[in-house]
Amino acid sequence: MRAPLATLALVAVTACGARPASEPSIGLPRLAGAEALPPRSGSKGAFDGCSGTFTSVIGWTFVCDTTSVVTREGDDVEALLRSARESMRGAFSGLVEEKRDEVRVGAAPRKGLELSLRTSKKHLVAVGTAAVLEAEGRPPRVVACLANADDASQARCRQQLDELSTLAYAELPPPGVRLRPRPVPAIAERPIVEPPDCHLAANDRAGLLDCGDMVLGWSEPSDPRTIPVERDATIEDTTRKMQAESPRAQPPKRTNHACHIEGVVATCSVVKWPDVTLTLGAALVRGHSILAWCLARDGSTSPICRDSVDTGASGPAAASIPLHGR
Repeated sequence: MRAPLATLALVAVTACGARPASEPSIGLPRLAGAEALPPRSGSKGAFDGCSGTFTSVIGWTFVCDTTSVVTREGDDVEALLRSARESMRGAFSGLVEEKRDEVRVGAAPRKGLELSLRTSKKHLVAVGTAAVLEAEGRPPRVVACLANADDASQARCRQQLDELSTLAYAELPPPGVRLRPRPVPAIAERPIVEPPDCHLAANDRAGLLDCGDMVLGWSEPSDPRTIPVERDATIEDTTRKMQAESPRAQPPKRTNHACHIEGVVATCSVVKWPDVTLTLGAALVRGHSILAWCLARDGSTSPICRDSVDTGASGPAAASIPLHGR
């Protein structure tokens, strides 16, 4: 039995929820217009005063005065950790030190990583921690928190990670969180509407549109320099899952073709299996640096990729993003 295409198109889109900044600036103003949730007890919780947003692509994002927290489920532990790392790193242009090791969350050692973000003069500006929560009968879940360099912020991060470890994913958000409205799904400001018989899981920076035999995906990283990394991760994740589905299949053929991403001239990578083709490219579209991809089974007639990832139609010449990086 063939796996659904959406299960093959696993991409690190969670990185797109990171806040753009040349240096981390966790102290965001509290966001208004979100409904306050009553605390579960009279004591002050680790998430009091935080705002929260949920999408099925990125999962939960919580923004607090001096910390930022993300958590989501998935079936690939390494992909979860990679997305957590990119989310915490965001568009930080300084030195990033990473240590892969067990971290203690909820009084138990967990597979995870720690990040230290420093200026060019080695001044510590932020500390990040990510851990994978694994429980019998549940998918793996990553929890990650980025804190300012001061001790109080780091202590709050530890409290927030510990609290998340006690809650099932279905029990989120934690007490004290004020919910923000979900962003309107869009690709570089172009609204996306879910067609009949399709499933859309997206926000204004990343998403998946699954129509069965064709899947459209896109992401807008906080740092455009990470686009080549996302491109390669998309190909690697898809190749690994295709191999798991058909262990005896021949390796895919990979070529480059001229294409249009949202009508902008670009160069796309085309990865071809016997009955599935992955096409992906990057471009600067309406002022947004995006990566878009289309995964399709041979013979599919769905039009969902036509406006976003097109290797045949003409379009206006504009700035494209080199996939070899900078």
